[in-house]
Formats: sequence, C-alpha cells, structure tokens
Amino acid sequence: MDYSGPEHQHEKVSPPQMVTPPFAHFQTGMQSKPRGNAAVWAVVGAIATIAILGIGYYVLTFTGDPYRTLERFPVEDYMAGYERVLGGRFQANLVVDADLGSAISEGRLFSFREETSQKNLAVLVPPDQNNVVFVKGQGYTAELEVGKGGIIYARRFKKK
Repeated sequence: MDYSGPEHQHEKVSPPQMVTPPFAHFQTGMQSKPRGNAAVWAVVGAIATIAILGIGYYVLTFTGDPYRTLERFPVEDYMAGYERVLGGRFQANLVVDADLGSAISEGRLFSFREETSQKNLAVLVPPDQNNVVFVKGQGYTAELEVGKGGIIYARRFKKK
C-alpha cells in the first residue's frame, strides 16, 4: 500500500504506543538477601583456619611418632628377671652413661641410664646404628628389645 498519495496526506500518524509487559513490576533475577558483616566472616574464616592448622599439627606430631605404640620399658620387671619381658619391644628414655666397648660384627655396648628409674642398663647397639654418635649425658628415646640371655638390643634411636 502506498500511503504517500493525496488521500492520506491530511491524516496524522501517531507514534507507536509502548506496550507494558504483564510482569514489568517484578524485578528480574533472584533478589539477594544481605549475608552479614564481612568482618564476622573474616573472624569465622580465621578461627576455622587455626582449627585446621591445630588438627594438622596434632596429627603430624603424635601420629607420626614411631614409638607411640610401644609400652614403656619395665625396668623393675627386667631387673627382677628378664624372662618376664623376653622378646618384648619397648620404648625407653635413656641418657648415655658410658661406652663399654664394641665389636665390629656384634655392635657397640653402652651403659645408659633410664630417665624414670635412674637405673643403668647395658644396651647393645647393632652395627646398622653405627651412624648414631653417642655423647655422655645426651638423652635419647629408643626402641629396645630384650633378647636371649637378657641382652637388651636397641633397634632405633631418636635424639631428644
């Protein structure tokens, strides 16, 4: 259709009208609710971080100890008769007292003082522990095993 002709020249054309959508008064998207103060969240985050670090420290410190499953060396039972503890593995806190000698094939024999009872024990340190340097008065935690004849063998050491 051609609206440029003389019959349509006196009509006024009105601009197109805006149509309002039916849900125009609603906001688009989800409305977010305020979630609290940022400082509160920072404190909660810091407390959670400290708790996680504390748990990690505990796990690494106490579950990583190879001596934790061993019973304390029963000095009194050993002194009363080694047969009671024969074949058992124990942990003990020892202080170096003296070097009693060594044999290359058998190991080194030391006198250690047990910290709790203050009694001296002769302990054979096997050749595979030759890398450990013992100094008089130095403290160690040791894994001990009572062998035939009541000989105390040191299986491993940790310097205190």
